[in-house]
Amino acid sequence: MWINNIEDAIVLKLQNAFPDIDRFTDEISRQSDKQFFIDIFGISEKTDGANHTQKFADMDIVYKDKNHSQENYHQIAEMLDGLFRPVFYFKNRALTVDKTNISIVDEILHFTFSISYRDSIAEKAHGQMMENIKLNLGR
Repeated sequence: MWINNIEDAIVLKLQNAFPDIDRFTDEISRQSDKQFFIDIFGISEKTDGANHTQKFADMDIVYKDKNHSQENYHQIAEMLDGLFRPVFYFKNRALTVDKTNISIVDEILHFTFSISYRDSIAEKAHGQMMENIKLNLGR
């Protein structure tokens, strides 16, 4: 599923950029001192013609640090912005991320952005394939 591909790409980016910080996708851990939690919501698909689907999703990368400071959260937010904006890559796609949002609520950093892209399915050929024709144009 395309959502799993996006989630895997986010986890890999976080793993490479922050190897010493735990990453979770199922639930926020109570045991981890520093952690990222990836939440993907607002998932929708819209038919856009017989062979095209427009896909939408909102990303929330949550960062929690038991020894947090405002300055530390702002530094992490700036680093996340550099990882995901202006272009977010997953699989064979490169998506433009126009805007990111940063908020700190209840001592937890939320870094959010939205994505959308069009998925197209190639049309199947109808009928028989054309054969080679030998043509002699004489004068």
